[in-house]
Amino acid sequence: MRTPKTFVMLGVASALLSAPVGAAAVLPQNEFVETLAQLSDADREAMTRARNEVLAKMQQGAVSIWKNDRTGHSGEARLARTYERNGLMCAEVDHFLKLSRESRYVIPFCRDASGTWRAAF
Repeated sequence: MRTPKTFVMLGVASALLSAPVGAAAVLPQNEFVETLAQLSDADREAMTRARNEVLAKMQQGAVSIWKNDRTGHSGEARLARTYERNGLMCAEVDHFLKLSRESRYVIPFCRDASGTWRAAF
């Protein structure tokens, strides 16, 4: 069974946005950061690409799947919901990751005035 985990640490948001492995290891007690540290650069790029695809669609339930045959890691990004906060368009993205075990992380994003999606904790 997958258990959702929502993290409210800005450092986690930075790690999600394609930080290098060394930066992800800064908070080893955090399960999400530990999971990110297990991903290769190619895994993180694929995860980011999947996230950007569902955010571009802005349709609840939109899914983008990724897999890295080299590492054996895979996952999917699913747009859980859209909403408005402080005048910004926002969305929650479920990240389902399959590494040595399956995990699920719900990450909120908001689109800023420049049109860039940013983690919104």
